[in-house]
Amino acid sequence: MPRLRSLAVMCVAVSLAVVAAVPAKASPPDLTTRWSIVSSPNEEGSDWLLAVDASEDDSAWAVGYYIGPEGVLEALAERWDGSAWTLVETPNVGPAGDQLYGVAAVSPSDAWAVGYAAGDPDTYTSTTLVERWDGSAWSVVPSPNPSDDSIYGANQLYDVHAFAGDDVWAAGWQWTPIGSAPLIERWNGRRWRVSPTPQDQDRQVQALDGTSSSDIWAVGTAFTFSDGHQPLAMHWDGRSWTVVPTPKVPDDTYLNDVAVVSPTDAWAVGYTLPRDLDIQPLFLHWDGSTWGVVSTPHLPSTYNYLQSIAAVSKDEVWAAGYRTVNDHQVVSLVERWDGARWRVDASPNVVDGGNYLYGLAVDPGGGLWSAGYFYPHDFSGFRTLILHRSPS
Repeated sequence: MPRLRSLAVMCVAVSLAVVAAVPAKASPPDLTTRWSIVSSPNEEGSDWLLAVDASEDDSAWAVGYYIGPEGVLEALAERWDGSAWTLVETPNVGPAGDQLYGVAAVSPSDAWAVGYAAGDPDTYTSTTLVERWDGSAWSVVPSPNPSDDSIYGANQLYDVHAFAGDDVWAAGWQWTPIGSAPLIERWNGRRWRVSPTPQDQDRQVQALDGTSSSDIWAVGTAFTFSDGHQPLAMHWDGRSWTVVPTPKVPDDTYLNDVAVVSPTDAWAVGYTLPRDLDIQPLFLHWDGSTWGVVSTPHLPSTYNYLQSIAAVSKDEVWAAGYRTVNDHQVVSLVERWDGARWRVDASPNVVDGGNYLYGLAVDPGGGLWSAGYFYPHDFSGFRTLILHRSPS
């Protein structure tokens, strides 16, 4: 199944030829928006950020990966201290590279990051990668890898959510004889364990969120030959995971993220990929009994991808991604739910290149963070991109 959430991987071959990266130039300030571009550092080479989270207004993390000195992908972590983003060293364990896709900030001295370590480059194997910040350094924490096929044994994590320091959940997928299957793991304060999920179809989980450890939603995509790729929603009630029906939508529809406001109020976001390539955002809403599609105005741009969602309240929910304008220019895409409808919110862009937003998180100080990457038109290499929205 294609994963446009990790589009950067498909472009690595291009950026391997990078010798040096040129500084990015931001667009002129837009006084109609509260969003602004915040300077963020880069390792030498190409850099991608795919997730962001904050525990306090002066403590936030953004994670992803970069191309290391040997041409191998390495884990990337950046920290916000209230005044600037700085690079923080992370351990790397995979023989063919490490990638981080999710981060959960518990406190300034406690954070989790998840992803996967690529195995033997001659196989399709990978192992889960879980790292923890203890206030002074990141370290790898052992995590289960149930898929052990020597050729196709893939174990990958894409999101992490912490309810407490001893109650952390991570979600992704594993390879099984019937295809991909959900992989959900839980930290109980001592070790990570697999949380069993239904595995009777080809499914992948991309994200999870919840109100407590007895009310969690995990979303992603399920595939069948009859219906193609369809939205997947699973719920944890404190005892077991259950697949909850979602509306039948056009083939090749993907869910990328979920935000839970309350047991009767949750949002899932993604996009549809129709044959005519008029790619449009998809919003699903949980009202306590059923998931339903929330209709939104058709966007005039051709390619519109929403990658992440974050909820401030039931009447303030945000989604972020990217879209194309003028046929080929890639710009940031931010939408806001005001309690009645979704509408596009103006967001800034770095000029002379593509702007991609992947991570979105509520800033405890009253604003929002979004992280992604910028790809300049001169092909000089991917660079980190971080946006902040000041409090309303």
